[in-house]
Amino acid sequence: MNHTAIAVDPPELSNPFTGPEGTVPLKFGKGTLNMSHGDVLRNIDRNIRRHIPQLAVHSVNHTPVAIVAGGWSLTETYEEIRELYFNGVAMIALNGAGNWLMERNIRPAMQIVMDGRPDNIVFVENHIPRCRYFLSSQCDPTLFDALRDRGAETNIFHIISPESDEDDDESLDEEAREIRDRQDEERDLIDKYYNSKWLYVPGGGTIGTRAISLARILGFDQMHIFGMDSCLSPDGYNHAYEQTWNKPDEKQMDIWCADRKFRCCNWHIGQADQFQLFIKSCGNFFTLSMHGDGLLSYMLKTGASAASAPEETRGD
Repeated sequence: MNHTAIAVDPPELSNPFTGPEGTVPLKFGKGTLNMSHGDVLRNIDRNIRRHIPQLAVHSVNHTPVAIVAGGWSLTETYEEIRELYFNGVAMIALNGAGNWLMERNIRPAMQIVMDGRPDNIVFVENHIPRCRYFLSSQCDPTLFDALRDRGAETNIFHIISPESDEDDDESLDEEAREIRDRQDEERDLIDKYYNSKWLYVPGGGTIGTRAISLARILGFDQMHIFGMDSCLSPDGYNHAYEQTWNKPDEKQMDIWCADRKFRCCNWHIGQADQFQLFIKSCGNFFTLSMHGDGLLSYMLKTGASAASAPEETRGD
């Protein structure tokens, strides 16, 4: 059984998302920080000094790959994943989906982790043979340490925009100014170390859209997407596996997309908004085949936007 090799040709192209004369926007919302700014800065400062190769642009490879996130729909699409894998399609695992795949004798060719919390060490503790890892510069240093200790091939990437927002203070609310100032500080740190020679991976505040961008930067423009749901399952689950630090919020809302209703947490709604903006802005750079019955899949299939139901609900 042969599986698609991750692109390894020498980097020779500029970031595909910059577009002619910068016409493609690189910013798709900021998201909510789930750790202190001081911790983010400390992680970046330590990780960029490891002499780990940065993510680099590769020429286009039309061979399809599968991006596997951790949403609940994985349990419903397992046979589709398995069929693609045994037909030679390479798996790109996000976060804990790498462990989920390995438990089912499906080996990811690549794993991506973006979140900076130390709990995420569980995503890389188990050895995956011949797996290439991509960790964001804000990841907790223990993840880099674990991969270094076992000699795993690792690349670092960055999710800070390469340019500061140009908005005047008068046009930004207090929260937006704080976000801008934090990102300016993080950008200055990366600029100083790399002499401004680094690559930004666009896509918003969650790993799903960033992973699509990262795969495209590696040259892949044909992608199957699994487990990227942006909603709760009918019985209230968020992930296909246990992840105690990311349990569904107590506060939930019914969201309508065309003729269907989905139960969502606040971050699901933000991700859906960012996904829609991302596809509108950059969808011409790749082709997505969405699998599963979640909100994002339904949005892409119907072309509809998500809108909230009249009232907010809590629990079931």
